[in-house]
Amino acid sequence: MTFERYRNFIPDFDHFLKALELEPKPVIRVNTLKCSPGSLVDHLERKAVILRPLGIRPYLFEYPAGGAAGSTLEFLSGWYHIQSLSSHVPVWVLAPEKNESVLDLCASPGSKTSLLAQEMRNSGSILANEKKTLRLRALLNTLIRLGVANTVVSTYTGEDFPKRFVFDRVLVDAPCSGEGNVRIRPGALLGYTNGAGKQLLEIQKRLLVRGFDVLKPGGRLVYSTCTYNPEENEAAVAHLLTVRDAVLENIEQPLPHSPGVTEYGNVRYGNELAKCVRIYPHQVQTGGFFIASVVKPGNAC
Repeated sequence: MTFERYRNFIPDFDHFLKALELEPKPVIRVNTLKCSPGSLVDHLERKAVILRPLGIRPYLFEYPAGGAAGSTLEFLSGWYHIQSLSSHVPVWVLAPEKNESVLDLCASPGSKTSLLAQEMRNSGSILANEKKTLRLRALLNTLIRLGVANTVVSTYTGEDFPKRFVFDRVLVDAPCSGEGNVRIRPGALLGYTNGAGKQLLEIQKRLLVRGFDVLKPGGRLVYSTCTYNPEENEAAVAHLLTVRDAVLENIEQPLPHSPGVTEYGNVRYGNELAKCVRIYPHQVQTGGFFIASVVKPGNAC
């Protein structure tokens, strides 16, 4: 199975294929829970490491290529975190407020969880859920290294998360086929099979519905994946709109992007799905991402 099946909806498809041969720019996020962007810039400059501001958020910088960003004392001390540019967008769209309650339903390895804590200034409460025990170490290491203090960790199966808990905001960064992280030669095969795909699609739909079920009235849920497949993206959102009283929102975010897909193959998802956001590596040098934002009608108690 190749990316050729996406030719009809990925804009400038040949440029997209060429972009898959390039490594994205190394991006770091200054961890403002421990230091300011200015202090890190000055500190690293004295070590001849020059950070280039991206101009998107004050804490985002391009790290010099080949600079071993993950092995410095500053990284190990939690002064900054390595995270792809597009991976920040779901948290920006969720836009948690100070003192709110947030559920990160599929949290490991913790990049988005820690960004949630940073945006909330370690206030409020975050429940970082990760059902796979083998992935808990990565999640806990990230939270501890970055000084996250408003987060507790749970190990529920996400699609069966207890309904007795409710949250102001819910992030469902679902497990996916990971196509947006693939850097391959045009025409190369992906490690993705139809059999595994069908099981994955069912899990994604169940995660999204359960995330919505534990959202407070008036709250926001963001669904995201790092893949291009509409069956994992728009189809899951269309399913939620069918089985629950969810309202799809328009999304404002700073990266170049394309709208959601309204049909794929013989399946129509509806014009409403154009409100979703698709980020492609040839539009901005980062990994591919899909983001949808929905709200639950009603007023918060």
